[in-house]
Amino acid sequence: MPSSASIAGILSALLLLTTPQARAQLPETVKICVDAEEWPPFFYYQRQNGQITTRNIGYTVDYLQAIFGAAKQKYALTRMSWARCQAEVKYGSQDMTLDGVSNPEREQAYLLSKPYYHTTGIYFFSRARPAPKVNSRADLKTLRVCGQHGYSYQPYGLEPTDVDTTPYTLAAAMMLLKTDHCDAVLEEKEVAIGMAKIGMTNYLAHPDFGFREVPGMPVSNYHMFVSRKVPYAQELLKLLNSGIKDETSARLRMKDIDPVLTP
Repeated sequence: MPSSASIAGILSALLLLTTPQARAQLPETVKICVDAEEWPPFFYYQRQNGQITTRNIGYTVDYLQAIFGAAKQKYALTRMSWARCQAEVKYGSQDMTLDGVSNPEREQAYLLSKPYYHTTGIYFFSRARPAPKVNSRADLKTLRVCGQHGYSYQPYGLEPTDVDTTPYTLAAAMMLLKTDHCDAVLEEKEVAIGMAKIGMTNYLAHPDFGFREVPGMPVSNYHMFVSRKVPYAQELLKLLNSGIKDETSARLRMKDIDPVLTP
């Protein structure tokens, strides 16, 4: 006859099998959606002989491989519009997404990883008109500001109602700037440099536009977003946070970001 201690152990094991933690194992393949628009030097397509390939490269791509590779966890990437991607993660059709800044709405909708990189905010203006006077982040509120659909401009001190986010691409936003529908277009300096470096439009040296950093604006920290709707959300967040390390960030920055930002 089993001892009382053995019976207690068996009961404990059975109880453990019925707990949420036991049911929260990660799936065989984690589903990750990303913005269809390129985000160099963090997430973009490799170029070969000047031609775009289908291979994803960049800092975030390598960070994913470092985290999931170490855990021997499979994942699948799907590109779609940024607004759709956020919605699919919010409602659990996708497990997670990448390269997002925090705001109150997103903190309610997702579990946010530790930050794994940061960027510098800039604004573009038209050279055909006097440059807007921006002495601090607060001055952006006095301007007609354009951005991109689905993007958060909370780090710029702006609410959704402060920014025209009807454009789906930076090119579309810059066209609105050129045609005097807005006074400024917001972008991340590292991304603008990355775009120029890989052969996309170089708006930093464009004859129609000027740019400046936003005075006094802190850097924008970027996170990975995990769906709150999937049963393994906490396990997935734990995996991500355990893999986001200062040494990994420094190594991948040296590999993927610094060469792009260096003139």
